[in-house]
Amino acid sequence: MNFNPLLDLGRLKAAEVIELHDASKRYTRVPGVLGDGHLYKQVLPFRNIRDVFEHLGGTFTTGDPMFYRELSFAALPTLLKTWEVPIVENAKALKHVVAKTAHRLDAAPFVHPSTGLQKNFLIHEASHCLFDRLVPVPKSPKGLAQERAMVLRALMGEAFANTTAAMCATDINTKADLLFYTVNDYGYCLFPRRGDLLKRAVHTYGYRTAFKLLYLGHLILKFLLTSISAQDLTAVLPLWVPDFKLPKRDVEWVTQMVNSMLVGHDFLIDLHRFYFHLVGLKAPVEKLLSFDYLDAILSDPELFSSLDVMADITENGLEADLRRMQRQ
Repeated sequence: MNFNPLLDLGRLKAAEVIELHDASKRYTRVPGVLGDGHLYKQVLPFRNIRDVFEHLGGTFTTGDPMFYRELSFAALPTLLKTWEVPIVENAKALKHVVAKTAHRLDAAPFVHPSTGLQKNFLIHEASHCLFDRLVPVPKSPKGLAQERAMVLRALMGEAFANTTAAMCATDINTKADLLFYTVNDYGYCLFPRRGDLLKRAVHTYGYRTAFKLLYLGHLILKFLLTSISAQDLTAVLPLWVPDFKLPKRDVEWVTQMVNSMLVGHDFLIDLHRFYFHLVGLKAPVEKLLSFDYLDAILSDPELFSSLDVMADITENGLEADLRRMQRQ
């Protein structure tokens, strides 16, 4: 039985998962993390973000100096300073259970929210670190208040982390890929139809444009906290992606792709409130979000160009022009 309705793992056996994990251990510096080497080998954005993160000094630790495992979101400010991402060596737990059950178990229960393995979020946290180091602080040429500049940068960073993880879904092709991805990220972009729409965007428009569309979608949804209309999306696209014109025949499904990334109004409000208070912003969430965030980005050339910077890293990894990305 597949315990998770969002995943179709069929009769994939846990023992098969272990075999695939062991076969790819040479591709990773953290062989205790289930599926990390497999994803590094198979999934382009996963590999590229990881390469640049480690190239610029990022490391991983089995320690937990910031209570990351207990409350990961509260650890983000510390993580951005240390560039040391906590990991859980969860492969040995699966190996232990498989050995005790004579290799008969299906893999699905191990990714169920209630019974599954403890996850790792290396790609998500590495993306946060890269954004924080490489993307400039908003210059606020139109007088954006300091607290709103902090909000803008925080939500741009979260949108980037969400986008890189979502772009990984475009390389998820097998049941094993699906399982490994699910235990190494939040996996929300694999909800019904999301992965298919992302793959369609990459196939239709190319990687760079698909990235920008998805990033825009994540950013808008984090500020609006609700879906965006096709009319509003088509109005802003010429400014956001100047060299791209969305064909009328594609407006419906592209809007659907963007809106499919919305995770819930109340959840976002609570998440924003928690993090904003954590970093010292005491104003109501609605007030902190009530400014023209797109204009603030578009009117700051250096900040706007960060779109190409982050897209370049996600698509090209160490072959990207890292020199122009180093923030002073």
